[in-house]
Amino acid sequence: MFFKKGLVAAIAVTALVVPTTGYAANDNGEDKLPDSARLLPSSGEYSPIPEASSLRAMATTASSSCYPTYRFNIKLNKGIFGWGEKSAFATSEAFETCNGVIKKNNITLVYARAKLYKNGAFLNDKKDTTNYGSYAGAKAIFTGKNENGLESYGEHKFKESGYMEHNFNTYDK
Repeated sequence: MFFKKGLVAAIAVTALVVPTTGYAANDNGEDKLPDSARLLPSSGEYSPIPEASSLRAMATTASSSCYPTYRFNIKLNKGIFGWGEKSAFATSEAFETCNGVIKKNNITLVYARAKLYKNGAFLNDKKDTTNYGSYAGAKAIFTGKNENGLESYGEHKFKESGYMEHNFNTYDK
């Protein structure tokens, strides 16, 4: 009888402990990489169009040959032959092109978030937000030994006065 009670207790404890030893969810409860993420590019560039109210204001002033450009990227670093840092690095950058000259453009908000997954399960993330700047970069680091199955997912956000907020997602394996 004692043996049966001990066996039942051991099975009950195992049933409670084993499921909680998997990958942890992040602060938003996200614990799985969406299948659609694997179709995303690892980088991109976008030139937004001003909002309608800004277009009217621009039409009444002298014409400007300047326009903003947003660049965004996620890069998965697996180290070399298992050596070195294994990480996901997301960058978001704002530029302005005026008469063919490209320069950094300080905008209201630049945001980058790097999310690291292993075989589709969430591992780690880091985020960076810059207000009234041109660059945000975030690096999520993998501390495990085996980098097989690592995937990275980037979230990028840009806010600029006179333009809609723009959000982009990137993926690298």
